[in-house]
Amino acid sequence: MALTCTHHEDSCELALEGALTIMEATELRDQLALALVTAHGPVQMDLSRVTELDSSGLQLLLALLREGGQVRLSALSAVVRARIERFGLGAALRLEGGQDGA
Repeated sequence: MALTCTHHEDSCELALEGALTIMEATELRDQLALALVTAHGPVQMDLSRVTELDSSGLQLLLALLREGGQVRLSALSAVVRARIERFGLGAALRLEGGQDGA
C-alpha cells in the first residue's frame, strides 16, 4: 500500500494505492494518523487506486473518519465502492458526492 500526501494551502489530499487489507492496516494506520495531524484544513482521501479492501480496511477508514474531523472519501475504485455498498456504509463513511463517491 502506497500513501501519497499532497498539502495545499487550505486542504490536503491523501491518495492510497494498492491493497487495504489486514496485512497493511496496522502500518497504514500510523501513517494516516500522522498525515491527518499535519494536514491544514479538510482532507480528501482518494481511493481510486485501491485494488483490494477487506473488513480491516473498512474498519480503518471508519476509525479515521471518526477521529479525523474534516475527512471525506472521494474517487472510489470499483472494489471500494462494491465493499461500501455491500455493507451499507455509504453514510457512515461520509462519501464525497453522495453514495457513489463521484
